[in-house]
Order: sequence, then structure tokens, then C-alpha cells
Amino acid sequence: MRVGQEADVLAPQFVYGVVLRDCRNVIAGAPFAGEGESPLWTDFSRKVAALDISETTKTDLMNGARYALLNVVGPAYKNLIVACEEQQRLATTDDGVWKLPEGEAYYAYMLRQHTTTDISADEIHAFGMEDVNRIHGEMRDIMKAV
Repeated sequence: MRVGQEADVLAPQFVYGVVLRDCRNVIAGAPFAGEGESPLWTDFSRKVAALDISETTKTDLMNGARYALLNVVGPAYKNLIVACEEQQRLATTDDGVWKLPEGEAYYAYMLRQHTTTDISADEIHAFGMEDVNRIHGEMRDIMKAV
């Protein structure tokens, strides 16, 4: 994310609210803080409980998971939240590849990759509009007949 930010490549502003909400939800509840359980903790707990292993091994697994969540996963999500909050303040409401540096060239490249042709975006759009008009005409003919 930081490399992208240095290159002036940020997600559109509307993306950050969703990402921040989801990140906060992952680290809400046990074993982190707040009420309820984190979805990660709930999932891991259920899977460990279903294992056919000794209670001692289950306890060791749960303790290891708690340690990993509190000392690795939680801090990583907190760092991600800080980065997203920072980028959210810098982001614009523009979306689409054209807003990126060399976005038009990138779009043309991706168009060639996905269509395996050298047809321009305008030509593809015109072709699509012709097809839509043809289909609408066929639909009108069917409606008249029915």
C-alpha cells in the first residue's frame, strides 16, 4: 500500500470505509477486546474443538492461537487500519484505471490482453452498442408479435 501511495496509486475513497469496517470487525471481540468473539477466534476454536486429540493438545493449540492473534495478527491489522485511515484522507472519489499514472496505456494493454485484439476501447464500445441496439430491435419485434 505504501509503495502504491508513493506512486500516487490509491484506491477510490469509497473503498476505505468498507476495508476499515471489515478490519475492525476481524479484531473485535475475544481474544482481542470488546464483546463477543473475533471471527478468527470463533473459527479456530470450533475447528480445534472438533479435533480428535487430547485436551492438553487442544489447550496448547488454543494458547498458540491466542498468542499469534494478540502478538502478530492483531498488530498487523492495527497497522493496516492506520495505513487505510491515512490513505482514506488522501484518496479522491475518482475511480477507474484512467486516474492512475499511465492509466490510459495500462487500460489499452489490459484490453489487448483480455480481447486478444488491437481494437480500441471506443471501437469495442461502439460494437457493444450496435449489439444492444440489435437485441433491443429483436425484443421489440417479439413484443409486437406477442
